[in-house]
Amino acid sequence: MRWGRFRIITFLMVSLLAVSWAMAQGQSASITPGFPELPQEVQATLDDLLSLARKSYDYFLAANPSRYQEANQRFHKLLGDLNKRVGADLFEKVHNFPGQRIEKNLIMIAKDRADHPESYEELVEMYGKWHDHVDGRRVAEPRVRGPMPVRSVHMCEKYRLAWECLLLEPPSAAVGFMQFLDPVVTEALRRIASEGSVPVLVLRCRYRCGKVMRYQGPILETLSIVGSETALLGLLDCVPVPAKGEFLTEDEEVVRDLICMFLAGTAREGEYRLRGHKWSLAANWRRVMAHFPREGLTEEQKEFFDQVKAVQEKNKDLLDQYDSRKK
Repeated sequence: MRWGRFRIITFLMVSLLAVSWAMAQGQSASITPGFPELPQEVQATLDDLLSLARKSYDYFLAANPSRYQEANQRFHKLLGDLNKRVGADLFEKVHNFPGQRIEKNLIMIAKDRADHPESYEELVEMYGKWHDHVDGRRVAEPRVRGPMPVRSVHMCEKYRLAWECLLLEPPSAAVGFMQFLDPVVTEALRRIASEGSVPVLVLRCRYRCGKVMRYQGPILETLSIVGSETALLGLLDCVPVPAKGEFLTEDEEVVRDLICMFLAGTAREGEYRLRGHKWSLAANWRRVMAHFPREGLTEEQKEFFDQVKAVQEKNKDLLDQYDSRKK
């Protein structure tokens, strides 16, 4: 009896999460079950921020510095506007909302950036340019020039919203350095590994341009490290689906293979595979997926879910080996 009740509760919780993900792809946040109703001006500001975030790499890849600097400044202005338009009562409701929504992240980022601008300035100053150092340490007579490795003091919840903002915003020269030349932002979020970052990681993965292995790969790995049902929904939401009558691009096929690799140890055809201790990630995902209700997924996600389960079965011996090491 208890087990049956547990399955019902789990199904309801996952269904709510799945609805939240679906709603986040373009429908109004105000009609999402449990999410606070947003005033029109707040929703309009959020829509403008999301539009800039989705197009941010178009600006950067256009190699027009004035254009992407302008987009970066507009993003910051919109965050300031959002913080002013979200009153204390609404902020409290959004803060207490238990689900995962990109709108929630943006509202939290806007307030955090207004309250703690020094955190953002600190990260850009330290990681947004080349430093003269050897093995991560500054030296009087520089012999090596390179990006500053992420310091442990910045791999914590205190800086999480700042890192999320830096991942979403249109890249200025400094932020573009952090996102492209040295993906320090993704590295920091991977070390923090917070379930709260899932909506930000999903949006950036879905609208990322550039080399898949360099940019989307680390984002998918970060989601895989989080290792929760919410992160699983996020990974499934990153699975590219071809438009009707069309085929996936080569890059989209790579993204599908990478997601399968993180969930099952190898890609469907075995071209990509985890190495060493990282098999423990796939072993964890096998446990999560074993009791994960499929009812709230789209038909395309169900198909991919079953493909991953088949690969997990094929890799059963290795997954058993790394699963037993954690016991």
